[in-house]
Amino acid sequence: MIAKADAVDGAGLGLAALDWQSPPVLAPTARASNALLGILGHSEQCIGLAMSGQIAVCDCRTKPMEDPAVAVALAMHYARTAIDRGIPIPEVVLELLALRVREGDLACRAVGEWLDERGLLDIRFPPSVGRDR
Repeated sequence: MIAKADAVDGAGLGLAALDWQSPPVLAPTARASNALLGILGHSEQCIGLAMSGQIAVCDCRTKPMEDPAVAVALAMHYARTAIDRGIPIPEVVLELLALRVREGDLACRAVGEWLDERGLLDIRFPPSVGRDR
């Protein structure tokens, strides 16, 4: 390994400028994605390695997007952000939630209604879907 002091001499000048030995500084929004990675089923160790840039793929058994619990967890995660920061819930998350509601998942329906009551949902669920059947 080349020390920074050695890298400054001659041809190693570019290495010193890269400062590749320091861990990356994560922005606050990057830290928030730790929760999302956890929701999807990644381990704490995997998340730490991914966030530090040490791995790009892992062997964690992630939850499929078809799992209604994933739709609920994502919706609730983004709802907290929407309430705290006034940032809208991503449309893809709302569409995933709506898809699970159309399939009849009652937990997704309850979360959708909760989001609607707080003005965070632009999708209206038909009365024949979910608990109204």
